[in-house]
Amino acid sequence: MKSNATRSGAIAAMVGLAGLPAVGLPANALATIVTFDWVPTSENPASGPSIATGSITLNISGWSLTTISGNGLGPNYYTSVSPTTATITALSYTFGNGSSVGLSNLSTTTIGVPNSGAPPTSQVWNTSAMDTPATGGQAPSAPTAGYYLVTQFAVSGTLSGVGFMLANNTGNPGTNVQNGIGNGGNTYAAGPTAIADGGYWELVQTPAVPLPAGLPLLLSGLGLLGLFGRRRVSAA
Repeated sequence: MKSNATRSGAIAAMVGLAGLPAVGLPANALATIVTFDWVPTSENPASGPSIATGSITLNISGWSLTTISGNGLGPNYYTSVSPTTATITALSYTFGNGSSVGLSNLSTTTIGVPNSGAPPTSQVWNTSAMDTPATGGQAPSAPTAGYYLVTQFAVSGTLSGVGFMLANNTGNPGTNVQNGIGNGGNTYAAGPTAIADGGYWELVQTPAVPLPAGLPLLLSGLGLLGLFGRRRVSAA
C-alpha cells in the first residue's frame, strides 16, 4: 500500500516534469503561419461601398509580438531583426468588380520587396501597433483597431488571361499613428471592368502560446493516481 507521502511525492514529481520545456522546442518558439484579412476603404472607379474581400496566409519565419522602446511605438508583430522572404500558403480574394482569384492564379508564391522578382528580396516583416487606420468613401464600415501590415509586398497573377496584382505599401513598424499604416492596393486590369481596390491588410491569426511540454504527462499521471485510488476503495 502506498503511503500519502509516496503519493504526494509522485504528484510533485509530475508537476515538476510539467514545467520542463518541450524537447527540441524552445520555450519562446515563434509562429510562422500568419493570416491577414483585407479591409476595404476605397475603390476606383467608385460604385458605392466596396465588395472587395479576402484573406492571404503567409509562412514567415520568426513571427512574434515584440515590445519596441521609445517614441510610444509598439508592441507590434515582426520577424525579429532577420530579413526573410514569405511564402503564400493560402489565398482567397474577390475584387470590387466581383472577380475572384486564389492561390493557383498566382505567378509565384514567394514574395519580398519590391515585387516577386528573381529572387524576391528578403526583408523584415512588420505590423503596426494596435491602431485604427483611416477610412475611405467606399468602406462598407469604418476599420477597427488592430495590427495592420506595414511591410511592402506585391504579387501578380492572371485570371482567364487577365492580369492582376495584390500589394501593400510600406508603413512605419510599430506605429500608433493613423497615417503611419501602409495601405494596400489590389488591381485587376480588364478594360472596362478594370478596378483598383484600396484598403489595408489586417492581422487576424496570431501565434498560439504552446502548452508546457509536461502538461499531458501531468494530466495522465493524475488520472492514473485517481484510477489506483478507486481500485483500492473497491478492493477494501
